Amino acid sequence: MKRAHGIGDALIFAGRRWQIAAIDHDKLRVELIAASTGKLPRTGGSGMPIHDRVRDEMQALVLGSDYPEWLDATACKMLAAARHHCADLGLDARHLIAEGRTVYLFAWRGDATQDALACLLRARGLPAENMGICLRIGSTTEAEVGDTLAAIATAPLPDPADILQRQEIGTPEKWDWALPDRLFFDSFASRRLNLAAARDLASRVHVAHPTGELPFALSSPRSGRVEGLSCHHQRF
Repeated sequence: MKRAHGIGDALIFAGRRWQIAAIDHDKLRVELIAASTGKLPRTGGSGMPIHDRVRDEMQALVLGSDYPEWLDATACKMLAAARHHCADLGLDARHLIAEGRTVYLFAWRGDATQDALACLLRARGLPAENMGICLRIGSTTEAEVGDTLAAIATAPLPDPADILQRQEIGTPEKWDWALPDRLFFDSFASRRLNLAAARDLASRVHVAHPTGELPFALSSPRSGRVEGLSCHHQRF
């Protein structure tokens, strides 16, 4: 949850792609199975969780047309490339992209919200992972993700103990090992997850296309409107 890996996550280790099948925190052991995708592990610390405002600004930057005056030529070229790819994927009007049996949900929200939404999706049987820039949901379809988001949007907020597993979380804080399960899950959720914001996000994805047609669209968190589609066509 703190940019650490959990069960079902993909990673690259020893030059090969793996998926985490099980984690035993007591024995400090991780069981891996071969996978078709992966991501390089991070070293030297887990980093700070990203706030909603940061991803809000990221979205505004890649969907905008102005160039900050302090960018040099190389930075401007990189920003132009990012805007090109964003337009190519149609991310100015939709946030749900399918690639085979993998669906990427570009929510443009902070880690507390995206981690919470990944938890809610996993609790309903979809292997979701917060990749940072987006949520990666494997072995599914756009329609199934849309139906699941609609179910999350209309359901009461779950108890953290119903959607979290202690063996996947480990002991992120020094004295977590001493807490009983309910207190541990409540404490963890209060620090790391924004379940209310995640349900609100799922609700707005659902409402944006009440007929269930694809692609889904989301209102811009900055402008409150749906931007035009410029071109047809991404833990924890």
